Amino acid sequence: MVNTQGVQPNSPQQRPISAEERSGVLYPENLQRYGARWFEPGNEAAVAVESYWYVRWRLGPTESISQRILTSPLITLSIEDGDVPAPFVITGVHRVAWMRQIRGSGEVFGIRLQPAGLPLLGSLSPEQVANTTLPITPRADADLHALLTVIRAEPDPARRALVADRVIAARLASATVSKDLLLANQVVGELS
Repeated sequence: MVNTQGVQPNSPQQRPISAEERSGVLYPENLQRYGARWFEPGNEAAVAVESYWYVRWRLGPTESISQRILTSPLITLSIEDGDVPAPFVITGVHRVAWMRQIRGSGEVFGIRLQPAGLPLLGSLSPEQVANTTLPITPRADADLHALLTVIRAEPDPARRALVADRVIAARLASATVSKDLLLANQVVGELS
């Protein structure tokens, strides 16, 4: 049920990301330190979104963490605040583990896309973002930039998940989801 502002009244299901699960973080002991959480997407957004996630950190002035990450076979969009490379970022599938340097303080709200997600929501292709992390600017992908701008307006991660569900579901309502995209979602789902 959607209220008059278009946001679902119930909070999305959320849970901590535990060190025992396959999250892609190669030093899982850091997950608790980051306050890492998963948020489940609503049914209407699930064809494009595998999950939402959130991390935050507060490090001392001389402290730094080299966080190794092994990418799942999914592309991630992220809204980043604080000591981060850019406010909006897309991370493609990497063939090998990659490194992110964590400093200062910040937070990230991530949208882990299903294989169908990028073609349905933006103009970038998986090939353009493979093995890299890029800022999302209006010039790089106007549709993704506009989507992330709307989601960023909510400061709370649970509310961001609700807004993301709403705006993604609205975009999907006018999109054609091909059998190939659904098959790609199913194959990756079975491999995970």
